[in-house]
Amino acid sequence: MSNILFDQESLRDWNIWLDKRKRIINEGKKEGHISTYSNELIIRLRRLYNGGVPASIILLSDYLSNCNCLQNASLLARAFFDDKDTKDINLVKLK
Repeated sequence: MSNILFDQESLRDWNIWLDKRKRIINEGKKEGHISTYSNELIIRLRRLYNGGVPASIILLSDYLSNCNCLQNASLLARAFFDDKDTKDINLVKLK
């Protein structure tokens, strides 16, 4: 991994962004808009695989889930609609 150097202004902006992100997440948790996955959902995700990897690992890993929103939404939808008729989920992407 290469070292990334920031100038003072970029570092200040980055720290402002991190603080804002932390505040928004904490507010979302307090208001009930953000919560952890339930144990039932985790169990369902363990039964779904994508490329040989369980969905529970993919969705809970920053490395595997970043920049794969559409694919992850499909995995999550398959976990919520857990029956024999939902093998194929189609998601609509709005522009």
